[in-house]
Amino acid sequence: MNLFTAFVVFASLTRALPFENVTTEADLKATRAEGEATRVRSFEFLQGEIHSDNATTEITSLERRAFTTKAYRNWANGKTYGNFNERECDGTRQLYSGDGYRFYSNGQTSSRCLFGPGTQWINDARFQLNYFSITVRMRGADTPGKNSYATLIEKQCADSGGVCDELDIELYHSSSSTPGATPNAFHRGRPGSWYSGPFSLPSDPNKVFYAYTFYRKGNYMSIAVSNTAGKRLGIRECKNCGFTPYNQMGLYVGVWDCGYQYCGPSAGNAGAWMVLRDIYWEQAFK
Repeated sequence: MNLFTAFVVFASLTRALPFENVTTEADLKATRAEGEATRVRSFEFLQGEIHSDNATTEITSLERRAFTTKAYRNWANGKTYGNFNERECDGTRQLYSGDGYRFYSNGQTSSRCLFGPGTQWINDARFQLNYFSITVRMRGADTPGKNSYATLIEKQCADSGGVCDELDIELYHSSSSTPGATPNAFHRGRPGSWYSGPFSLPSDPNKVFYAYTFYRKGNYMSIAVSNTAGKRLGIRECKNCGFTPYNQMGLYVGVWDCGYQYCGPSAGNAGAWMVLRDIYWEQAFK
C-alpha cells in the first residue's frame, strides 16, 4: 500500500469537518467568481482543450492534509484524465461512440452508475473541504414517464431511499407538463428554500445536450446549466447553505420510470434511454 492509498483509506473511515463559511459581501463576490471560474474551466475539458498534465491528483503536504483532485471522462470519445472510474452499476447500459453512455429504462426498469475519482465521495475525509465543482453533460430520455438525473446523494438513500442530504438535477419527461430540467437541494430530506422551479431552456433537455454544474464553497452553493458551447443559461444559488451537504455523498447518474408514480403514464417502450456524454470533477481539501 503506497502513501496515497493509505491516506485515502484512512480518510474514508473518518467524518468530514463542516465547510468554511462565506460571511461577508466581499467573500460572497469572490466565491461567486471562483465558482464561475471552475464552471468555465470544466468546458476546457468538455471541449477537448486540455492536456494530460492539467488533470492531476496532488497531495501538497500530508502534514497539512491538503490535496486537490481534478478528473474527467468522456464516454463519447473515450478520453479520460485523472483517476476517474465507475462502479455500483445496475440495469441495462451501453457505450456508443460519438454519442456517449446510454442508460436504459425498459418499462418500469431503471439503470444507473456511481461515478467519480478515487473513493468517489464528496466529504470522504475528516479534513476541511475547501470547495467542489462537478459538471455533468447529458441528455434525458425522450420518452414520457421517464426521469433522467445526476444526483449527489448519501449512499444509504441512493440504495433504499430515506432522509438524507441530496443535490440533483432531474430531467422529467411528463405527459402532463413541458419536459424540463429541475434543480433540487435537500437537507435531511427537507427541500431548500432557494428552490424556484425548472430552468427555462431554449430546447427540450431530453432532446439536446446541456451541461449541469454543482458548485459548493463555504455556505455558498449553486446549480448552473450551460449549453454545449459553455454559455451559462441559468443558475440557482443559495448564499447561506451551511447545512447541505455535510455527510458523505456520491454522484449517481441514470434513468428510472416515474410514470407509475407521479410524472404521467409511462409509454412503456423498450429501449427508452438517456445519454451521459462526460463528467468533470474538481474538489480541494484544506
